[in-house]
Amino acid sequence: MHASYFQETTRWPLAAPRTLGQLLCLISLAGWLFICSSAVFPLWMLGREPTLTAAASETLRILLLPSLIAAPILLVLRWRAVTGLLCRHPCLILLGIWIWLSAIWSVEPGVTLRRAASFSANTVIVAWAAVTFSPAVLARTLAAVALAILGLSLLFGICLPDLAFMPDSGEFRGVFTHKNGMGLGLLLAALLIAVAWHARLMPRPTLLLGYAAIVALAVPVGSATTVMLLLILAGLHLPLVIAAWPRRMAAGGMLFLLLGCVSILLPLFLARNRIILALGRDVTLTGRTELWDFIDGFIAQRPITGYGYGAFFEVASVAEQISARIGWGAPNSHNGYREMLLGLGLVGLVLALGVLLGALVRAVRGFIRDPHDLPSRFAFLYLCLYLFRNFSESDLLAHSDLTWILAGFAILLPTASTLSREPALRTGGLA
Repeated sequence: MHASYFQETTRWPLAAPRTLGQLLCLISLAGWLFICSSAVFPLWMLGREPTLTAAASETLRILLLPSLIAAPILLVLRWRAVTGLLCRHPCLILLGIWIWLSAIWSVEPGVTLRRAASFSANTVIVAWAAVTFSPAVLARTLAAVALAILGLSLLFGICLPDLAFMPDSGEFRGVFTHKNGMGLGLLLAALLIAVAWHARLMPRPTLLLGYAAIVALAVPVGSATTVMLLLILAGLHLPLVIAAWPRRMAAGGMLFLLLGCVSILLPLFLARNRIILALGRDVTLTGRTELWDFIDGFIAQRPITGYGYGAFFEVASVAEQISARIGWGAPNSHNGYREMLLGLGLVGLVLALGVLLGALVRAVRGFIRDPHDLPSRFAFLYLCLYLFRNFSESDLLAHSDLTWILAGFAILLPTASTLSREPALRTGGLA
């Protein structure tokens, strides 16, 4: 591994960028991650309206153009390293091809093509970043973006409460258009702070302030899913701790942990309706079960191919049927696996799970081999949360969302960290 700025793993404080090109690359990376988080800009365009207007949505699409322009340029600049990394993941390549092919049978071909281009562009940028930046630099940048979003959310809550709180329910949404977006922001911040804390990538007082902000904002957000996933995130650290034990003790500890999880989770699953009622929640999961019953009928009509990547909920007649059936307008299926079946069918779901579960297996092998391996630790924590979250939310393979960007890093970064790398930057520009 070369000792250039982007390849080094020096702990905080990291030496300042030595060239203007290095500084611009870091700023561009952070800006791209911030845009993909859907923070601030969509809320600013929404204002005090209940939903985004068509004109506002068109304006927000302009934010996707830099990625579409940058991806082919970055691919040309480091084509050998990027293609070499992607070729190590043939299932990911097949998934990308299937996404493009779905435009042939899509109910909205234009939407599918646009979103397929965005998915491919962002995946290429992730691959470029994985072979250009060290895991430490990437993790530090991601944590800094997450902390910035937390800080801006607190600032909006104090200075712009009319925007920071949802007008109908009064729940806190921070710099996002919905409280669920803020809940996701808290979850990702908690994960990235935990990774940065373990690797000592940032000052501990700064990370403690981030944890304090998460605790302070979790209650006003009012998202039970977020609270549950934060608890799951805390529990996911147990296997990472156990993996650092001597081999025989670690094997016994993992078995004990597995049995303990089954003995706890199985009764909870069997008594889920009574628990939901005891917590004062709706057994329909805020209308989700009714929505799922409705869209399952559509899935059964095209079980193999689906209706085209990201296209189903863009059909006006579908939106009208959903509103008439369940009484509210659902922008997605609120279940990532059903969303995959709707968009890409059983073939797409199998490919997606092959990519994600394969990456999870590699992450487990990585932290068993080295419990302090940063890419494996991040990949294990994030992919587990990503797969859990998509039982009640729909951001599986979201083409321009930060959730897919992080999933891409979780898939590619462990592989990239094991490959020999060319120097990422030369004096005055990119290699």
